[in-house]
Amino acid sequence: MNKDEVEVVVSGSMIKWYTDKGYEIPTHTTQLWATVKGVKVKNGKKTRVAMGTKIIVKLEDLAPSSNTLLSLMCNECLKPFTTTYKAYKAKHLSDRCTDCAKKTVKDKGSNSYWKKH
Repeated sequence: MNKDEVEVVVSGSMIKWYTDKGYEIPTHTTQLWATVKGVKVKNGKKTRVAMGTKIIVKLEDLAPSSNTLLSLMCNECLKPFTTTYKAYKAKHLSDRCTDCAKKTVKDKGSNSYWKKH
């Protein structure tokens, strides 16, 4: 796994999201049962994804609303920091920690001042 990939837990609607992106998700077949007149009978089989199944995906394939944690290195102070993919994407793929991001100078009009995010 490289820095452009993350490990995610696959569940619910994310199964379709990742299969549509071309990822192979491990599945298993489960026997379904029904009770007919007090007797348990086989009622077909269903393919399922085990709870907690993890796959490795590319950053660009994460869902925009994903709360997957990313471990990054600040480009300014070189300290490691973590953020969610959702926050990372909202800050336009910023590679700066919160402290360094607060020090962005905003140049609008005649006044320059420190902008707090």
